[in-house]
Amino acid sequence: MADMHNGNIKLSGHRLKTIREHKNVSQEELSKVLECGIEELRQKENDFMECTPERLSTIKRFFDIEGMPLADGEAVVFKEHLRFWRDLMRNQKSDEAIELQKKISPITLFPLEPELSLMYNLLEIANLLSEGHLDAAEGKLASYEKIFENTEKMDSENLYYYYRNMGSMKSLLGRCDEALEFYLKALELGEGKGALLKDDAAIYYNIAASYSDLHLPHQTIAFLGKVYESHHSSKMEKYRLHLDITLAINYIRINGIQEAKKLLNKCLLRVEYSSNRLAIGVVLHNCGLLCKVSKEWEQAIYYFDKASTYFQEGSGFCLENLYHKARCLLYMGKHAETGRVFEQAKTYNLDSTENWKYLILFKSLLLLVELNESTEDCEERVFDHIGVVTIPYLINIYEYSKALDYCEVLSKHYGKTEDLIKSVAVYRNANIIYEKMLRHGGN
Repeated sequence: MADMHNGNIKLSGHRLKTIREHKNVSQEELSKVLECGIEELRQKENDFMECTPERLSTIKRFFDIEGMPLADGEAVVFKEHLRFWRDLMRNQKSDEAIELQKKISPITLFPLEPELSLMYNLLEIANLLSEGHLDAAEGKLASYEKIFENTEKMDSENLYYYYRNMGSMKSLLGRCDEALEFYLKALELGEGKGALLKDDAAIYYNIAASYSDLHLPHQTIAFLGKVYESHHSSKMEKYRLHLDITLAINYIRINGIQEAKKLLNKCLLRVEYSSNRLAIGVVLHNCGLLCKVSKEWEQAIYYFDKASTYFQEGSGFCLENLYHKARCLLYMGKHAETGRVFEQAKTYNLDSTENWKYLILFKSLLLLVELNESTEDCEERVFDHIGVVTIPYLINIYEYSKALDYCEVLSKHYGKTEDLIKSVAVYRNANIIYEKMLRHGGN
């Protein structure tokens, strides 16, 4: 609330003068509104003035700044309005958020509170990112880069929102290593300012998701644990399925078979009567991955086939599912069937930019078929493609688990053929992966 003295409100003369000059109002014009002489107004503008709530409202109406923080202490109340608007957007209460936004958006044109104006803009960017308007958000964030170069003088809450937005933007751009870096900076600020994390426990999930994208399961599991701890059970229910699936995937990565099985069984029960076909497909796909890690190839293929009926043909989910099915068939030595899966995948335009990863992966599987069948002159082509193309490409897009899988396959083969030069080359690629994982905080 505004500072009160003897029932009156304390108004800074400097703030009064600033808004007067910003509105191109002369001292003579304002003195008439205040019903005082020009000399008296000059004195007030060099010191402070006390005014009744009614007079303060009159001044604000005159300057057309109703709802803006003019008097001392009103900025604190306005900041609470901004936080409430933030919560309405996060809780997807669109109508209420729009109504409040109409009242608070003039802060961007208000000269007295640049920090509040910045906070408004950062929260608006957060909303753009949550709705997937990447280009608009990216442009706005770029305009603030210079402002945030000197972080020492920056308001900690605004800095927190800036780091969080940068993390979200980098994540949407697929640069999960940079996203993680910004999220961790936000977390460090949030831990220093407990209220920030209290209002934004989702930061733990953002960090967990970044670690998961970087194939760092131990860190993912640790931060997902913080998500479960930070949310009330009622709030968690809405996201429970997604969180449990992510947790299960990362238990699979560390061979935590029993933990993953328990989670996926719960997920299967949860989606049994669901109308969300994608969610059902994802759960079934991950059941397939669990069986694949357990080397239960037939059961894995059963789940992959079942999952495929829930995925849109040609989607990323569809191609990922087909790839893992083909990988199981290859493990089983069913080379002809592996080839047929590739032919099916080719019908989904693998040459397109968005499917380029799967073109590389399926070609790599076919080369492994050739390698296992020991066709003439195939070893050089296998090494050239998988060692020179596939593994570096997978490293570049953070698909560390798949890259290490191929390193292991080549390492075993060249170990059998006693090809020292190629074994060393594979070892170097594996080393690069482990170095990158350590750099991202892996162990």
